[in-house]
Amino acid sequence: MAKNITFKKDQDKQRIDELLGGKRIRNRMPDKVKGKCAPMVLWAIEYLVKLIEGGVDNLQSELFAGTSEETEVMTFDNQQLKLENEQLQKKVMTLEARNKELTELADGYVETINMLLKKS
Repeated sequence: MAKNITFKKDQDKQRIDELLGGKRIRNRMPDKVKGKCAPMVLWAIEYLVKLIEGGVDNLQSELFAGTSEETEVMTFDNQQLKLENEQLQKKVMTLEARNKELTELADGYVETINMLLKKS
């Protein structure tokens, strides 16, 4: 086997970097391989082989076990999304209140303009 892996198309290497840079795969990686191209590729291939050799049942049991990394990642992501949702809901409430204020102000201007038009 070859000692080096070369890519004729730079896009192939970029795609591998994108895939290995994904948040969910990074969260599953051991810290010792993160940020190191060759160790990350090797870890990913070993992980893929493990999943294939273990079969779909093994993958499903690993992904949905109460203490699986996948569950931890999904729980963390869910918590982050809940926090973001709360912040966005507060902003929406603030914008809705401001919109109500501006609508009332605009209605007042319309009344004033209508009164001025009637007088003239």
